[in-house]
Amino acid sequence: MLTINGGSSSIRFALFTTAQSLIRRLHGKIDRVGQHDTNLAFKDLASGENQSHAIGALDHRLAAFLIEELARVAGEEEASGCVITRN
Repeated sequence: MLTINGGSSSIRFALFTTAQSLIRRLHGKIDRVGQHDTNLAFKDLASGENQSHAIGALDHRLAAFLIEELARVAGEEEASGCVITRN
């Protein structure tokens, strides 16, 4: 399950496995959405790996697409649900 919380200039997200119980697998955020120095940072809890990438200017639509692709690549080929909130 992918959860997304969108604010005015940032998007936070978390990916949970849904096998027997919800276990957070990945979490992160995209900061400074809509600005020239947008940044993606996330942690893969399975490997313990932290990553941070400068990704240039993205609007909220493209940032959400990037998060969906990151979730797919992280192993959730069949998304069982998505929860989206806005602050």
